Amino acid sequence: MSSSKKKLPAPPAINPYIFTILLAFFGVWCFYDGWLTDDPEMLEHALFNQVLSIVLLPWSIYDFYKLRKASREKNESLHDTQTKQEIDPRQGKEESLRDDQ
Repeated sequence: MSSSKKKLPAPPAINPYIFTILLAFFGVWCFYDGWLTDDPEMLEHALFNQVLSIVLLPWSIYDFYKLRKASREKNESLHDTQTKQEIDPRQGKEESLRDDQ
């Protein structure tokens, strides 16, 4: 029975910036509707859109930099885990260099 069970493939990964892009898009939309539009039908919703634009645009900027920092740290940790061989002239042995932080 265990041989009949096959490993399922991992679900497709989505871009981690999708949420950030949606926040920015919705923030720009709310900014336009709250601050720039002259449509009389939208004026009754202007305060709502102004508040949302003030919240969503900085949130998307914060999320972008947070994701970028996490991505860089992940790349650096992958780079650091790769072993680099160097011969130590004092001992004549190969040692792997790793930065312990």
